[in-house]
Amino acid sequence: MFYSKRMEDLNIEWAVLSIDSDLLVSKLDTEFYRMNAASNDPFKYKYNVCSNDALEYMFYPEDRALNLPRNYTTNPQAEVLVKDSIHPSYIKCIDTCGLNDTAKSIAINCGIYYNKDSNLFGPRKDYKRW
Repeated sequence: MFYSKRMEDLNIEWAVLSIDSDLLVSKLDTEFYRMNAASNDPFKYKYNVCSNDALEYMFYPEDRALNLPRNYTTNPQAEVLVKDSIHPSYIKCIDTCGLNDTAKSIAINCGIYYNKDSNLFGPRKDYKRW
């Protein structure tokens, strides 16, 4: 979905925020989905979506691509939905594809690492499977 939304208007500058994962589990009202949250998959609710089990299920071993990095969800459309605001102190990095002056300025002002050459905007190694 990220790719298709970015392609709708190439004039929009996108940024990806990397958030401390401990915050997602311990401090926020958060839901974890092993696939797109709007999916009709019957396994979507195998666990309570707010549980640590649901978070682990995002990395389920069945049908996992070989050599997929451990920090990648099994399904590229897995989602984490955060229902609270996130204080900037919990943002570890702001990633962009090329220089984004707004994102860079925010990162500098908040003391957050800024990466203008992120690989998060490219395809995953297993993109052909999906």
